[in-house]
Amino acid sequence: TIEPFSPHPLGDGNIKEAKLIMDGKYSIIAGVDHVNILQKGTVEMVENATKDAMLAGKAGGGFIMQNVDFLEYGTPVENVEAYLKTARKHADY
Repeated sequence: TIEPFSPHPLGDGNIKEAKLIMDGKYSIIAGVDHVNILQKGTVEMVENATKDAMLAGKAGGGFIMQNVDFLEYGTPVENVEAYLKTARKHADY
């Protein structure tokens, strides 16, 4: 398992590329940027980033969705709710 797999701008992870390289041999724990998206982003930004991460990560299995690192103090509750709602909406295989 590779974890945490951090997207831009705080990290350099690309879920789609990693999935291709690992070819199903490893699982990835990844999600969305916990500062620029979850804490400082709009609800729409959270929904879009979460949907993109879910669709890229779940392709071929071996994906666990979580926020990258942790929730920062001051993360708006509405952003956390949007994250959870969107992840669940796109969780089916």
